[in-house]
Amino acid sequence: MVVDYLKDYNDFLSALLSISGQYSIDRPYIVGGIVRNYLLNENIKNRDIDITTLSSECIRLGIILSFTKKVSFKMFEDKHIRVFYNGNGIDFSPGVLSNQHPMVREWVQKNHPEKIKYVESFSRDFTINCMHQDFETGEIFDPTGMGISDIKYKILRTPILPEITIKNDPRRIFRAIKLSSQYGLSIDSSIVDYVRDNSEIILNNRLTTNYITNEINIALESNSELAISNIFDLGLFKLIPLSGLYSEYLIKNKMLSKYLS
Repeated sequence: MVVDYLKDYNDFLSALLSISGQYSIDRPYIVGGIVRNYLLNENIKNRDIDITTLSSECIRLGIILSFTKKVSFKMFEDKHIRVFYNGNGIDFSPGVLSNQHPMVREWVQKNHPEKIKYVESFSRDFTINCMHQDFETGEIFDPTGMGISDIKYKILRTPILPEITIKNDPRRIFRAIKLSSQYGLSIDSSIVDYVRDNSEIILNNRLTTNYITNEINIALESNSELAISNIFDLGLFKLIPLSGLYSEYLIKNKMLSKYLS
């Protein structure tokens, strides 16, 4: 049996434990947003689940699960796979880094060599999304040593230097704005300073107008005042595409002329 709040996922999580034991695969854990929401006492139903074994064996675990349950899976360029099971997308993170995460291993090796097995956790976006949990015992592990504290004090910060974490995936800028609005989090000054000093980073081709608009829409729907405050703090007011709820907000609050000036 799995911990109570995951009882809706008992079938496939129990299957994972059985397969990992049968095939001598490292023990699986859930990681990321579902653990964060559990600690924030937020609704966790109907969420996709992210699994890790802290090793490349995680991919084998996911593939064996898909064969055992006769369901499909998809492999992505960053080396993780997604198994489609009972309407859920179950992501299996390999515990190793793809070429999309340069400098992460070097940073961990230099600053926390004793935590090198957690290198995949340090490659994630924010400390509150780096924690993993034993879904049988409920024990929570905090590889960065900051995740639980940051949840308690509602701080959003990167697990390593923003110039590595944000540069590796600039979409994290707008994910920060969204998460801040959704959960009432304060964006750490290290992120604010980096983005303000490197605003050209939002020209990255991974930051499409559609992606930015979707993230900003969610942020404005969750907490418009906090979203706009973060946008100004990050120096992005005139750089965000004038579309979706953003354009509506600026028009409604008579800020369009300031945007266009």
